[in-house]
Amino acid sequence: MKLSREAIDLIIAILISLASFAIFLFIPSNWFAGPLGIIGYLAGFFLALVSSATILLPGTILPTIAAMGLYYNPAVLGLLCGLGSALGELTGYYLGYYGRSTFHINGSIPEFERQKKWLQEFEFVFLFIVACIPNPFFDIAGIAAGTLKIPVWRFFLPVFIGKAIKYGLTAYLGLSIWNWAIGA
Repeated sequence: MKLSREAIDLIIAILISLASFAIFLFIPSNWFAGPLGIIGYLAGFFLALVSSATILLPGTILPTIAAMGLYYNPAVLGLLCGLGSALGELTGYYLGYYGRSTFHINGSIPEFERQKKWLQEFEFVFLFIVACIPNPFFDIAGIAAGTLKIPVWRFFLPVFIGKAIKYGLTAYLGLSIWNWAIGA
């Protein structure tokens, strides 16, 4: 029995989701310091997930993550928020993947066409860079990746790495600014 491409992608998405929850089981308990312990990390994970799952109207959680950096390990917070955000970005990816024939937007949106071209030429690097920087065009990149039928793992991996770096640096920046402000 051979599985269809859609079934394989669905299985991969489910496995990524299950792995994201299982990761909490393997993080040492002393990493969960902070006023709310593990609940604070889970809050960061779910905030990033929900914020990234909205298509074309992303929520801005960077100030929240910067503030959370005062109480939680910025590296762990960055990894968990990056994971949540990368999972949330799958909504745009699957919108492009399964809604490809519905949109008929070839050539009509210059930014979409530009990002499709960059994806075809620099797939991993392009996704990594646009995931690292705060920008309003990431949803377009996710939809474009889906329309190009890039395998889900080749979309998820650079997005996860880029988002983890972005959120980790944001949390560290919040901590650093606070320490500078109080003279610590």
